[in-house]
Amino acid sequence: MRDGYSPTEIILAATILTSLSIGGIASVIVAITGLVKTLVPVMVQPTRENKK
Repeated sequence: MRDGYSPTEIILAATILTSLSIGGIASVIVAITGLVKTLVPVMVQPTRENKK
């Protein structure tokens, strides 16, 4: 197991890397969603005031 070539170590490393990448992608999606939720009302508000 010290050489890093055992199937268990390879599977464990692949699992850890996959979970980290999925977590990173999820956090980016959450951040973009929050940004959109914040910006859309600000962008829509001036057009509503101009129509009145």
